[in-house]
Amino acid sequence: MIKIYKYSCLFLLLTCSGSFIRAQKLELFVKPSQSESYSISSSKIFQDSARIFSELQSVLQADIENGYALAGYDSIIYDSVFVRAYYYRGDQYKWGQIRINSPDISKKLTGFLPDSLDRFDFISFFDKTSGMLKEYADNGYPFAGMKLDSVKITDNFVNAVVNIDPGEKYVFDSIIVKGESMIKTYYIRKIIEIEKDEMFSMSKINKLERQLKSISFIEQSRPYQLAFADGKTDIILYLRNKNASRFSGIIGILPNNKTTGKLLVTGDVNLYLLNSAGFGELFMFKWQKFESQSQNLKTEISVPYLFKSDFGAGVKFDIEKKDSSYLNTDFTGQILYGSNTGNGFELFFRRKSSYLLADSDLSSSEGFSGYSTNLYGLNYRFSNTDNIFNPVKGWVLLLSSGLGTKTTQAEETETPESVFQTRNSIDVSRFLPIGKYITIKLRNFTSSIYSVSVSDNELDLIGGLNTVRGFDELSLPASSFSVSNVELRYLFEEESALFAFFDAAYFEKRNTVNDSRNFVMGTGIGLDLNTGAGTFSMVFAIGKQNENPFDFTSTKIHFGYRNSF
Repeated sequence: MIKIYKYSCLFLLLTCSGSFIRAQKLELFVKPSQSESYSISSSKIFQDSARIFSELQSVLQADIENGYALAGYDSIIYDSVFVRAYYYRGDQYKWGQIRINSPDISKKLTGFLPDSLDRFDFISFFDKTSGMLKEYADNGYPFAGMKLDSVKITDNFVNAVVNIDPGEKYVFDSIIVKGESMIKTYYIRKIIEIEKDEMFSMSKINKLERQLKSISFIEQSRPYQLAFADGKTDIILYLRNKNASRFSGIIGILPNNKTTGKLLVTGDVNLYLLNSAGFGELFMFKWQKFESQSQNLKTEISVPYLFKSDFGAGVKFDIEKKDSSYLNTDFTGQILYGSNTGNGFELFFRRKSSYLLADSDLSSSEGFSGYSTNLYGLNYRFSNTDNIFNPVKGWVLLLSSGLGTKTTQAEETETPESVFQTRNSIDVSRFLPIGKYITIKLRNFTSSIYSVSVSDNELDLIGGLNTVRGFDELSLPASSFSVSNVELRYLFEEESALFAFFDAAYFEKRNTVNDSRNFVMGTGIGLDLNTGAGTFSMVFAIGKQNENPFDFTSTKIHFGYRNSF
């Protein structure tokens, strides 16, 4: 009967492109068993022969899935008006006793078998039992095979034995890196989470390419290979260096708020060196000047997987000088777990101190004071974007939380005072592709400082290219803020984009001498243009604060440059 069914379906398919063009009536005659006769089951009109074939196929498929293993079409008769299909359903079969004949891990496999009294269906049976071979492949047997044996049918119950041949057992051995990449093999092992002499696992192999893509400074020049011999598996990787280190500079031409009719030239220089020595190490240098006599300096050094362990170390040191008013220093020591640039987390100790300068006439009554804070906390990083510099899709998540004490430097008539302080922040970005060349970037950056008293010279500073465009860089002080960005980007090249944006932020000064709450918005357009010499950026932005209108005479123009190497 199965042969007749296959012949009939093939015949029907051939006629789909020929004579069956007009609407036809399908009459389905069903014979439930050998002892019964055919009787009409359904009568339907279809517009073409393709839909008739689909109907016949769905009837058969449904019965096979319900245990009617011998179902099929005895014959299909057609003319210009009718299609008459004679269908034999037969008896319904169910699974009886199924036994596994398998060494080593057979106790783990019973969950992959159909239950007794389940409807007999070979297709779903092999879909379900394929999990057995996956289990073997994840436990050192990548070449395991399976077959159904000793099949017996008793009273419409199918009894069988599943014989599994596990094949040779394998463990992971060497990781062989070929190509120009200078990355250490132990770094690769940490990222792909495969250790020497560990049991072979196909699930880990299936994740290998995705994990390699998370390393920003290398890429595959060709697909990886697996070499099996003597119970050991070598992973051969073909890697080349990828430009991940970068240098960037920004020049800003802004109206000088302190001198009417004058312009203020500002600067932002960044040097970011990654994997220069092959250990995955990071060195960062950042210098900023946004006001006359005021400068910021940020430095960072981190090395992951020290002594081939899961842990690394890092140090950050920042200096902020505010004209002749105060000098802030900020030191952070880190213990890293996981990558220092990709996914991972870190424990940190942070000491921040502020000193009022000798020629400053600031006092605590004006909201300024010398202080030092000691914070202990945790940072977490997650990213799955498709491009580190110009993402099209994916997420970026940065979490930070620290708590400790703040000690205010005493004036001559006062004693030092220590109070509780906590700093917390979350920075999340989502990149949503629209078609091939357009993506939408959604971002929210929220941060807060809590203490019974907060000095003006310990406030966070927002505004500018990285937060709210349309305002001077780091010109908006806040103890708490929430910044939202929406950006529509048209990527006409891999590293080039034309974009329009809208930024909004709520920020406040709380527990300070002069508490305040403000709302700002910024909007504009920009261009990132990649050339052989690097990527040049230009941004035009205007902003407004609270109920004030947009001031087009205070348009901010930012020029930038980034070179990857």
